[in-house]
Amino acid sequence: MGSRKAVDALLETLNDSNPWVRRYAAEALAKIGDQKATAPLVKNLNDPDPEVRWATAEALRVLESKIPAK
Repeated sequence: MGSRKAVDALLETLNDSNPWVRRYAAEALAKIGDQKATAPLVKNLNDPDPEVRWATAEALRVLESKIPAK
């Protein structure tokens, strides 16, 4: 239950005006590993800040690695 609330809060911060907040939100979402974050993170690949784009791409890579193989 707690991680669900954390994911929801972090998803909201992906749109924060501060690029450091957006970057750390992407990193935290990767650590939590909830696939719900995938679509919002994809949108952040177009972030104007290169550090946010890098953290977002890395977060997506981590999330992809957590998908069970079929």
